[in-house]
Amino acid sequence: MNYYYAEYENSENPLVKDIISLADQILTLYIEGNDHDKLKSLEITDKLLKDVKLYVENVKDTSLAISDIKEVFSGGFPQNKSIIFIETLLVIKRVEYYFRGEEIYDFGLEHNAMFVSFLMILLGFTKKSVFGAQIKEYIASTERAFPYNKESGYTGRKRLFYRNAYRAEMYSHRFYTDLNPEGMYDMYTPLILTRMATEQYLKELYEKSTGKDAPQTPAECRIELREGKVITRYYARELWAVLERGNINTHQGESNYAFANLHGIKVLTHCFKEMNK
Repeated sequence: MNYYYAEYENSENPLVKDIISLADQILTLYIEGNDHDKLKSLEITDKLLKDVKLYVENVKDTSLAISDIKEVFSGGFPQNKSIIFIETLLVIKRVEYYFRGEEIYDFGLEHNAMFVSFLMILLGFTKKSVFGAQIKEYIASTERAFPYNKESGYTGRKRLFYRNAYRAEMYSHRFYTDLNPEGMYDMYTPLILTRMATEQYLKELYEKSTGKDAPQTPAECRIELREGKVITRYYARELWAVLERGNINTHQGESNYAFANLHGIKVLTHCFKEMNK
């Protein structure tokens, strides 16, 4: 037990102890392991999800978090998806596609581990995030995947993508002004900008692969690209999460978690590499 020793020892519920133990195994494999171990963490996540399903179905907890997790496992797809719903379903589907033999990208493995840490907090088993220090380091970092001075080197949809990606990344970090000397970190803005950049990526990919004008919405592009096997079902699901986060933020004013925002920026980095191939 490397990350949740106290939580494990303090629990008297056998199912809760098993969930905590599995979470600890997942985080150990991801944080301390090699590439094979990181993939192995998805197999343990499958076991964790089954235990969590049993737990939330039987716990008498009316909190929003528990209710949303229950809804995901029941197969419900509400019209107004919650932020918890989006992240949980993404993890469930990612594990499913892993067992189907699809390639899982590094940013997906990282999101899986960060979600597990977050899930332990949601379920009330701990109050601390294993990745808290890493996320704080990212926020304060000056490294950028999308430097401002490179924007003028692109045209068309690629430039539109870059403009949004640059700003999404900028607002994901702490920055300083005379008006706000303490710095600022904003999760609302980058989620919307990440969605907008992803729309340009999907439309360019659609037009390049089909020779036709892209459909009006990025969701239509994503579905047609997936059905045409231009992108895998797994990758389509990662992009789905990015689009849904932006939509729920725009229409419901519901922000997301720092680890989910970090996932979105890394998805954009992957998209841009694909655009430049």
